[in-house]
Amino acid sequence: LVLVVGLVNFFFRVLPANRLENNRIYQMAAAIRQKTEPGSIVMIAGCGSNPSIYSKIYIPYFGHRNVYILDWMLGKGFRFQDLKDKILQDISEGNSVYILSELLKPGKALQHLARNHDLDLKKFLDFFNGFEPEKKVPLTGDYYLIEVKAPEQ
Repeated sequence: LVLVVGLVNFFFRVLPANRLENNRIYQMAAAIRQKTEPGSIVMIAGCGSNPSIYSKIYIPYFGHRNVYILDWMLGKGFRFQDLKDKILQDISEGNSVYILSELLKPGKALQHLARNHDLDLKKFLDFFNGFEPEKKVPLTGDYYLIEVKAPEQ
């Protein structure tokens, strides 16, 4: 019985999950690689949901893009002003900066981030509204990127 359960689990759960065409997070990272420029930076929550948790590994490794993992940055004492300064510096150096859609709409990743770092969600979302959206880049499923540019002075 144990052998049968093990074989069923392997063939119907483990094996299909390891096929790249079935891996949503890999597909997202591959789409980011195809649709963004080398040197681009992608901001993610890095917590709260499977796509967010694994994207902090998949985007740099398979997408070949830098990531700002807000869960880690806020955990190291970054404030909104620090993050804004870093984004503006990157943009001024010619790097494209993108926000993953999980940071722009209610969901597990955003709720977890707010809970972990005692964030006011309204202030958090207002922070992103301070940047000018450049373009929307569709990824997989209902995920997308928003490229941001410096606000008009």
